[in-house]
Amino acid sequence: MEFVDLRTGYLLTGFDDFESAYSATEQLCDKGFKVAYLNEASHVRDPEVRNFTRCFNEQDEKKYQNYHYILRDEAKTKAVESMKTALEVLEQKISRKAKFIMVVDTKK
Repeated sequence: MEFVDLRTGYLLTGFDDFESAYSATEQLCDKGFKVAYLNEASHVRDPEVRNFTRCFNEQDEKKYQNYHYILRDEAKTKAVESMKTALEVLEQKISRKAKFIMVVDTKK
């Protein structure tokens, strides 16, 4: 299973279908991880992912990590845009589209 480190204490992973995502929850929970979020990639909303994506406070405005870059380069204005960049990085790693995404809490 491949992950993208969201640099917030959470990892992002993706699946082809709900059944494989659901079955992975058992494996991850058995290893001591907690599933914090599971949703269809096309249904992700900004308020749902704000806590999972890395945030930078810049002059009275929040910017969110663009996971194509290591630093604050090309930061995004919305958390959902940030999560989409993390999903793109994940899809490059796994060489396929992920229909479902899962965010896992790394704190055991």
